[in-house]
Amino acid sequence: MTPQPSKAWPRKAQEWAQAVLFLDRSRPERLRLAALLASAEANFAQLQLQVDLEFKQRVRELEEDNQKLRAETQDLRASVQEAKKRQDQEVGLIRAKDAAEQASRAKTAFLSSMSHEIRTPMTSVLGFAELLSHDNPSAEKRQTYIEKILRNSRHLLALIDNILDLSKIEAGHLLPHCLRFSPITELVQTVDLIRDQAEAKSLSLTLECLDPLPQTMVSDQLRFRQVLINLLGNAVKFTDSGGITVTVHMRQEHNCPMLEIAVKDTGIGIPAALQAAVFLPFSQVSINGTRVRPGTGLGLTLARNIARSLGGDVCLMASAEGAGSTFTVLLPLDLSTRIAKTKHD
Repeated sequence: MTPQPSKAWPRKAQEWAQAVLFLDRSRPERLRLAALLASAEANFAQLQLQVDLEFKQRVRELEEDNQKLRAETQDLRASVQEAKKRQDQEVGLIRAKDAAEQASRAKTAFLSSMSHEIRTPMTSVLGFAELLSHDNPSAEKRQTYIEKILRNSRHLLALIDNILDLSKIEAGHLLPHCLRFSPITELVQTVDLIRDQAEAKSLSLTLECLDPLPQTMVSDQLRFRQVLINLLGNAVKFTDSGGITVTVHMRQEHNCPMLEIAVKDTGIGIPAALQAAVFLPFSQVSINGTRVRPGTGLGLTLARNIARSLGGDVCLMASAEGAGSTFTVLLPLDLSTRIAKTKHD
């Protein structure tokens, strides 16, 4: 019995089935089947071509969308960068404004302090000079007046020298003059120079060499002594009882022999909140906004900047309010070699 195709089949499918069933019965049926197959193949090729065209069109659309997305991303990045740049500029302007205001306040405080520091000895000089010129004092009083005039004049000269040195440092004109000298001799002489100030306050002042020191070193002898005087003078100024100990030893830093000098005092110490600003120009330890010691606040600034010009540094190693402070100065034994190496690098 020959199977009959279902009426639910599509019309063309029924025709193909009938063609297959009666393929052996007639040649016309075979020809019809071949024509149907050729038509189906043509339809399939046309469908495939249409799908390819639609696919390519979709790919082009996706590429265009991708390019637009990239352009929008670049624009967004540019906008973000521009916003960040503006933000950085605003932050920079705020910082510059704060720095300018801080510098203005520092200069105002400096001028106020300088006017007081200059006026006091200048008033003494003028006063004793007038006494010498009008009162016709005795020889003993005359000598006393002259000594006071000389002492205040030296103080004024030292003050002016400090201001000039600070100006040279800020302008980059403080150039070292290398000489060979004895560090031991300089240390002993500087300590003896400050000893009178320490003894006037009943303070002890001792010098301890922890290592055998070299007989000579090559550096700027005048600036070397100036750093020590500023550190020792600062220690004496802020110490009311106890004393100051100066210890010296050798150390190696990057295969370079260095001389390390520590100045330890038993003074008032530095509050933790003020330690970060201790080397800023015109700064000084103060309580409730009032300076506890006279002075311009240039000593530590000069000491650090001079030491750095000599290839070293000055640091605050330890300090606590009411427990004293320890400052160290580190200097190379041969500044000429250090300078030559820096220029070569």
